[in-house]
Amino acid sequence: MELAKQIQSEIAFTKEEVRLHSLKKLRFGLPPIIGTYYFMPVTRQLAKRHLLPNFEAVEMGSADLMAQIADGKLNFGLIASIDQVHIPGVIAQKVASFPFVLATTNKDLPDEMYFEDVADEDFILLNEGFIHSRVFKELTNNTETFPRILYTTSNVEALKGVVKEGLGMTLITTLALQETDRDMHFIKLLNDDVPTFDIYLLARESVHVNDARADILQVIREYTDK
Repeated sequence: MELAKQIQSEIAFTKEEVRLHSLKKLRFGLPPIIGTYYFMPVTRQLAKRHLLPNFEAVEMGSADLMAQIADGKLNFGLIASIDQVHIPGVIAQKVASFPFVLATTNKDLPDEMYFEDVADEDFILLNEGFIHSRVFKELTNNTETFPRILYTTSNVEALKGVVKEGLGMTLITTLALQETDRDMHFIKLLNDDVPTFDIYLLARESVHVNDARADILQVIREYTDK
């Protein structure tokens, strides 16, 4: 019975890879934060080289994206992780790393703090679909510090908007901070166990691509290899 299930699984996987190869566009997985704040220069380059019509961004969270690539439903993508990425049959290359900081409108606070020092602060957080939620939970557990969570959202810009209204502080990767966010005060965390927001380029091994897809992957690698 187990052998039959394994054979059925391998047949389904092979069919999925054949289906992907038959698609004209290169389907590339992107989590929301990476797609919005990291990948935009690549999109511009694809447009300049007239490759954008051959490209399809598939937006989903990093955990779902890794599962899709592991199952052969996607061949390529960028994901965010705070752990090293190991997926059988997949090449995972770390291409960028960004720290997590606290963001607030209270400019009387110091530039560097321990998480224990914000126990009395109200927090605005990204929901459990984001790595930020896991990092926040690990900080609270490791330091036995449990600030009040006032509000959660899946929209990064909405989160920053609520923080800018002075309703609380947040934990956020510096990747998601832009020139328009300069009115906020950013605080470095001094705790030793704060991970970084790491971006990995994932590509299934032994994937054959046509010329247009190869050109798209070349543009992506030109950017991520910087």
